Amino acid sequence: MNTMMKTATTACALGALAWSAPAVAQDRIHEDFELTLVSEFGLLSTVSNKLQQGTDGTYFDYVEDGDDELFNPFLRLSVEALFAGRHNVTFLYQPLQLTGRARLQRDVVIDDATFADGTPIEWRYGFDFYRLSYEYNLFNTEKFLLGLGGGFQMRVAELDFITRDMTLVRNSRNLGPVPLLKARARYNFDNGWWLGAEVDGFYAAIRILNGDLENEVIGGIIDASLSAGKELRPGLDAFLALRYVGGGAEGTSG
Repeated sequence: MNTMMKTATTACALGALAWSAPAVAQDRIHEDFELTLVSEFGLLSTVSNKLQQGTDGTYFDYVEDGDDELFNPFLRLSVEALFAGRHNVTFLYQPLQLTGRARLQRDVVIDDATFADGTPIEWRYGFDFYRLSYEYNLFNTEKFLLGLGGGFQMRVAELDFITRDMTLVRNSRNLGPVPLLKARARYNFDNGWWLGAEVDGFYAAIRILNGDLENEVIGGIIDASLSAGKELRPGLDAFLALRYVGGGAEGTSG
């Protein structure tokens, strides 16, 4: 099967940040351990989401052909462990489940099956992922944090196309490991407000790096955010974040 998939989404989310460590010390490098729990929740808007399945498959546009909703619920959870002020280990869970209904305006071929013009369909686009990353803080003071590192992500892709009378069904399930590079920065103001930026991403045209050992698939991913927040009390922050999540793959996979 020849599969080509391109996805780009943006999300605006409101979240809360909490940690169990005491108030930040003047020299954070000498802190032994700090645990942080992070949640983002809000709305996600699909900018572009296109898919081709099968050598002769239709380039299906979820926004144009699938009537993708303008906004979808968004949730993101992570746990961060900081050791000695320098070494930060993060585990992230990002569920992403988009569903919709549409009446096709043209013939659509999905994995050698033809969904005829005018057919009412239901679809599901699932792209949950789990991420484990390590980051080394080059700077970690009361004012400024800058960290660089890398990680590993496992994505779970689930794609469904179903006619509403259930006479034609096409499903695709796929697991894929993805290596990542990571960078994060934060600036703290004296009044308790702060600004932050974070990016995780990778691009690979080598089968070992992109998670497919048998086929040459070119793929990439980027997860970037800008945030602004305020410390509500020691151990609890609230913030607003604008996040962009995008990725894609092109090539032949079995």
